[in-house]
Amino acid sequence: MNVHQETMRQPVTIHGTVADYIAESGFAIAVLAGIAAAFSGIGSRLGWWHFMTGFTILRTAAIAGFVAAIVSLLGGILARQEHRRAVFFYAAAGILTGLIVAGIPWSWFRTAQLMPRIHDISTDTKNPPRFKAIMPLRKNAENSLNYGGPGVAMQQKA
Repeated sequence: MNVHQETMRQPVTIHGTVADYIAESGFAIAVLAGIAAAFSGIGSRLGWWHFMTGFTILRTAAIAGFVAAIVSLLGGILARQEHRRAVFFYAAAGILTGLIVAGIPWSWFRTAQLMPRIHDISTDTKNPPRFKAIMPLRKNAENSLNYGGPGVAMQQKA
């Protein structure tokens, strides 16, 4: 048996490069951030946690998505330098997924900043309905049950 035949019998082991680990890590972080973002609202809706906890999870997922995009970008740069096409696609998927996960909550935040800060919307701003049955349940609530009056009505109409 010659040397060529002997080397063909050896299992081929490909060791991952730094680019492999960075790009795959960025992609994994982006996917996990996306799952967390999706479950932030689902968990609140199903009563698994308070809605403020859902907002905290969403904020953390958005930050993780942004971090994932940066990590994936670094992995993509390294993969490009090493001419590793498959790894480059992992990096591109991580960048795209991470930016989507970060971008959607950022867009919602920007929209919220442009809207008036009112917590009560009424269909009848001249004679808003009075709440009675819910009053005992909301006695320690941060927001009052009283309608804000003409000032809130103007903001609502705007």
